[in-house]
Amino acid sequence: MARPAILVALGFAGVIGALMQTLVLPLLPLFPSMFNVSIAAASWVATSTMLVGAIGAPLVGWLGDRFGLKSMIMLSLIALAIGSFISALATDFTTMIIGRVLQGFSVGIVGLSMAMLRRLWHVEGLPMAVGIIGGTIGIGTSLGVPLAGFIVSFGTWQTLFWIMGGSAVLATLLIWVLVPSVAPISRQRFDLTGALGLGLILTLILLPLSLAADGEMSIPMSATLLTLAAALLCAWVWHQNRTPQPFVDLSLLQVPAVSTSHLIALFLGFGFFLSFTGTITISQMPMHNGVGLGGTVLTTGFVQLPASLIAIVAPPLAGLMVVHSGVRAAIATGIAVSIAAFLARCFYLDNSIYVALSTMFLSGGISFAFAALPVALMSATPTDKLGASNGFNMLSRQMGAAAASVAGAVIVALHLDYVTPSGPEGFYWLFGLGGVSTLIALILALSTKTLNSAPLSQETLS
Repeated sequence: MARPAILVALGFAGVIGALMQTLVLPLLPLFPSMFNVSIAAASWVATSTMLVGAIGAPLVGWLGDRFGLKSMIMLSLIALAIGSFISALATDFTTMIIGRVLQGFSVGIVGLSMAMLRRLWHVEGLPMAVGIIGGTIGIGTSLGVPLAGFIVSFGTWQTLFWIMGGSAVLATLLIWVLVPSVAPISRQRFDLTGALGLGLILTLILLPLSLAADGEMSIPMSATLLTLAAALLCAWVWHQNRTPQPFVDLSLLQVPAVSTSHLIALFLGFGFFLSFTGTITISQMPMHNGVGLGGTVLTTGFVQLPASLIAIVAPPLAGLMVVHSGVRAAIATGIAVSIAAFLARCFYLDNSIYVALSTMFLSGGISFAFAALPVALMSATPTDKLGASNGFNMLSRQMGAAAASVAGAVIVALHLDYVTPSGPEGFYWLFGLGGVSTLIALILALSTKTLNSAPLSQETLS
């Protein structure tokens, strides 16, 4: 099968898998009244998908290594289609969450795809191919907001999920026809205890933080759950270190390039999602006291459109820079641009053109870094653990995004309101936290010399 056709099929599947994470974000201001829940509770329409993605990405990565990468890509897309159809038919909050949970299993598609590229591609073309597929995360997440704005303007919110389900079915067919199968290369057992334990820990951390903000959970109860999460985390780490075939291979974290790649993904995921929260809130908040655009879901789509377009251009450019200047230089360049954009986002909060431009540079910078990051990870990971390692990298991104979803909901609940006009302080918190997060990612990238600071060679990747 021709390699361009394989890239098209894998790229489309990656975009679809990433798209569902942000497609609902412009609707979050509508969900509290629609389902009669609080702002913090409504945020779990997004958070639940990211949490499941955090667990699902390593899970499907392990299953891909054991039973076949192509089969798991197709199974993930089928779960996305079923979840989308359930959400489209949802008449209550619980049903919506069930659909969104199923959609979350598609997060691991990009990690599986990049593991497949390592098996199918020659060394010379691998950095560019990985950059393109890795960049589908930025493309998909950036396209979600403007697509939602345009679709809802001409249809209903249910239309979003019907289109997503149909697209997932189409992507499944493309993978089936265009992508060759590769033989499984791992026979490890699956650590169910480790997977369920990590999911429980993340829930026990994020749930009390979000519900306490709206007063739906008492401070003592929140503290109790957080203490329990800390105790379970210690037990989980002990279990992972003693299990012969753990859910998350913590030994790989001893390799600086691997551990740094995961941490960078975590902090960039946090900052990226906070940017989305800020854009949605600014766009739909009434204009008052120098803050807000007073728009609708369609306004949000127009403001986010330039960011979506640049997210499409950034990945191949990152691939070129990886080849000519090295992975670390590409990652650091993208992060530096995003830090400057976070700073710029604190100004002119009532100017749609300025908001769109600053959002564009931020999206471009993070998408650029995200596209280069998998190359550093793959060059430092044993071949038989590529699926699991890429899955853990996706877990890191999802944990960052899930934490940002909760943090953003807390800030909006405490300092902002989609209906009542307010000042800029809440946005200073949103963009300030995002800037600090990306700054930490930049420090990590610059301080880890093994992130291939020299141009890649065949010896590096073989």
